[in-house]
Amino acid sequence: MRQLVYIFIALTYLSSCDCNQNVKGTILDSNTKEPIENVDVYNKNKTWIKTKTDKKGHFELSNVSGGLTCPPMTIIIEHKEYKKIETEIESCGQKEILLSKKIIEQKDTLTYKQAMKNIRGIFENYKTNEESIESEDNKYIMTTSLNSLQSVTDKNDLELLINIWNYYDPTDYSCRKEIYKILLQNKTISINAVKDRMKHKMNWENEDLSGTEFKNLLEQLEHKK
Repeated sequence: MRQLVYIFIALTYLSSCDCNQNVKGTILDSNTKEPIENVDVYNKNKTWIKTKTDKKGHFELSNVSGGLTCPPMTIIIEHKEYKKIETEIESCGQKEILLSKKIIEQKDTLTYKQAMKNIRGIFENYKTNEESIESEDNKYIMTTSLNSLQSVTDKNDLELLINIWNYYDPTDYSCRKEIYKILLQNKTISINAVKDRMKHKMNWENEDLSGTEFKNLLEQLEHKK
């Protein structure tokens, strides 16, 4: 009988134990892999337990949970420029989380700087992954950003557009039409930019293939009246 009493007391004590949940994470832009600051992160089940990411995209949340074991913490992640997501992190665990930007509505007006940042980020991410697959969101953002550009004369930005024209080739997508339209706005400057790009061939480039594509672009620009 005495043993049963001890067992009952022990079970009662264990069931009343609290678990200190602690989770950490880093939030990055899915395209640029850069940290995102001021992202709202909160506990789904206790929304008053919340925090914001710092300049390095880091966050940490703590919670006291009843039970014999510490369950994973479900968190909600929100930022005005990114898609809201929900994810789980094991107690005392750490997780790297990628956020995708919201699809830009056609009615939104992009600044030149915003458009070029979008274009550069998507292309750099595409090169890094070395895949021919691209998300529908990124295709949409690429097209929308290119269409927002009325004129490009900056040497580095022109080189970026020329490289995208030649090398950004996801499955079932092409933005050559949009880039060609931009290059025509300042045809002389664009022609010189293509010639300059042809002179500075990358070490890894196949001279026959890349050279032919750049020549085709140059001929199109030179013969367009």
